[in-house]
Amino acid sequence: MKTKGYLPFIDGLRALAVFPVVFFHANFKYFEGGFVGVDIFFVLSGFLIALVLDKESINIRTIFNFIIRRIKRLFPALWLTLILTLIVGYFLLLDNEFKKLLTESLSAALFYFNITQIDKLGYFQPGVIRDEAILNLWTLSVEFQFYLLFP
Repeated sequence: MKTKGYLPFIDGLRALAVFPVVFFHANFKYFEGGFVGVDIFFVLSGFLIALVLDKESINIRTIFNFIIRRIKRLFPALWLTLILTLIVGYFLLLDNEFKKLLTESLSAALFYFNITQIDKLGYFQPGVIRDEAILNLWTLSVEFQFYLLFP
C-alpha cells in the first residue's frame, strides 16, 4: 500500500487502542483484557513502520538510521520503566521474585523477552498481567526483531 504521507486515522486508531489499557489499569469491570489494546497498538505501529521502511530506499544506511531513530525514541522510556520497576521491586518483592524480575528485565533490555515468555501459558487469562510487572515489554522485543528481519 503506497501512501503520500501522514495517515491521521492510524494515529486515531492507536489512541483508541490505549483506552482499554487505561481502563484495565483503572480496574473497570469489563476491561479485564486491556492488554489487547497494547497488541492492537503494536500491530498498527508495525503497519506504520512498514510504510516508513517502504518509502525509504532500503539499504544498510537507511535501515541503520531508522533503527537509531527508534532507539532514541524508545530507549529513554524503556530504561526509565525498567529502572523504576527494579527499584520498586527491590523493596516490595521477595528475593526469588526479584531475581525473576531482574532476569526478565535483562531479557527485555536486550530485546529477547518475547522468546523467554514463549513457554508461558495464559497470556489471555484474566489476572495474568497483575502477576507480571513487565509482561507487555515483549512487544518491544518483537518490534526490534522486526526491524532486523523486515528489511
